Amino acid sequence: MMPGMRPSRTSDHDARADLATAGGACHWFDQPSAFAELARVLRDGAVLIVYSDFYLGEVSGQPAFASWLRESYLPRYPSPIRRAQFDPDAASAASLTLQA
Repeated sequence: MMPGMRPSRTSDHDARADLATAGGACHWFDQPSAFAELARVLRDGAVLIVYSDFYLGEVSGQPAFASWLRESYLPRYPSPIRRAQFDPDAASAASLTLQA
């Protein structure tokens, strides 16, 4: 979900899903709204898996890549503004239980 967009209801049914995943996406969510919707549609004991492939701009064995990325690529193609990768307070506020 792009910044400023509002989540829609995923279903007219409560507590129907056993699993939900979000891969490299939480930074686009309005997390309080998204987690509230997930809490509504997930069954008791269901699992929400949040993961990321967040890229730090480093390539092993290629130290010049980080300089190229910072000095050439990012000025021409800047990254859009994003929210935090994952907001555990927003998840907790939606009564989602966190486990590492």
